[in-house]
Amino acid sequence: MMKSLAQSVFFSTLITLIDPIDCFQIPFLYKSSSSDAFQLQHAVHVGPFHQKRIRLRRDFNHHDRQQIDLLSQLADGQASYSTTLNLKTKFDTIWSHDKNLQKWKIAQKQQILIDRNLKNLQNLTQIFISNNLTTKSQLDWKQSSVEMPDSTDIQTLANLAKMTNDAYTLPGRNRWYDPDGLWNLSDSFGWENDGIRGHIFAKPDNSTIVIAIKGTSAGVLGNGGPTSAHDKLNDNLFFSCCCARVSWSWSPVCDCYNGANKCRSTCVENALLDKSVYFPAAVDLFNDVATMYPHSQIWLVGHSLGAALAGLMGATFGVPTIGFEAPGDLLPARRLHLPLPPGASFGKGQEKSSVIHVYHTADPIAMGTCNGALSTCSVAGYALETRCHIGQSIVF
Repeated sequence: MMKSLAQSVFFSTLITLIDPIDCFQIPFLYKSSSSDAFQLQHAVHVGPFHQKRIRLRRDFNHHDRQQIDLLSQLADGQASYSTTLNLKTKFDTIWSHDKNLQKWKIAQKQQILIDRNLKNLQNLTQIFISNNLTTKSQLDWKQSSVEMPDSTDIQTLANLAKMTNDAYTLPGRNRWYDPDGLWNLSDSFGWENDGIRGHIFAKPDNSTIVIAIKGTSAGVLGNGGPTSAHDKLNDNLFFSCCCARVSWSWSPVCDCYNGANKCRSTCVENALLDKSVYFPAAVDLFNDVATMYPHSQIWLVGHSLGAALAGLMGATFGVPTIGFEAPGDLLPARRLHLPLPPGASFGKGQEKSSVIHVYHTADPIAMGTCNGALSTCSVAGYALETRCHIGQSIVF
């Protein structure tokens, strides 16, 4: 008992909740309301933006989970962690809406129109004020008490991080299928190279679902896995100041550079929406899971690029989110003009979201210091120039 208490006190001195202005400790001796087991249920793959978006699913039954758990105990196993993980939970009040995708798309288009016109004070008319109110009411934001992961519990954070691992596979037994019957996978060579993938964990009664989004398959000279090239494209779109146009020697990912350290902001915003295969895919992935589980509470977790995508989804759909080691996601959130609850704004933790980022001070990507000509990120071709995160941060 004393050892457990000592560990809690020790960790409470290590982890702080960081606000751009204030800094205060999380009370790690807080007692959670309950602890629940979450099992791996599905893997969902949402393909690229071109043509008709491919949506694939792979279901895991009890026998699959037993095999993966057995492999996880082997030193050279294909899976790294158990398929059943315990999470402590608590109830808290958050802002959320009904998560209707069509309403959200309308609200985002309205928000883009409002934000772009508000840049010019001459266009600040009653029409745009009216549109702003319409945007807020369109999504029917409301405060409600929901069950969410207890971010003050170390083991819960560790188990959520394990969920973001992408090694929940069985060699030689993919068993992917298309629920809509639109694709013949044998004719869709290369689909694994595109899009994003999420593992879905659920309580036994499916009352709560966790979507764990895969992160960047980083690599130098093509050694980062099948999705590495597309991950780099999206990283450079999301987290660079201007299309990864760091210097004349770089190949920019969009044509928005305007010379002399200038960048056409509207051009970059359009590139994020039109060229980024991952943000629209993440929205579709979230919508697919919400459709599969219409009566379930949804949580989001992710690692690296997956954590940033989870944070963007969590802020705009109003769901509990915990991301691990994400690059700064505040800049892409602003550029995407994500609809927020009434009275909320981006920056200084004012998004009224339940998004929490977890990272440590030795991580240059999350800290925003992995830039410069000689940095490992730059050498690998990643222009990660953002630093600030949305929501709150737990920093080791």
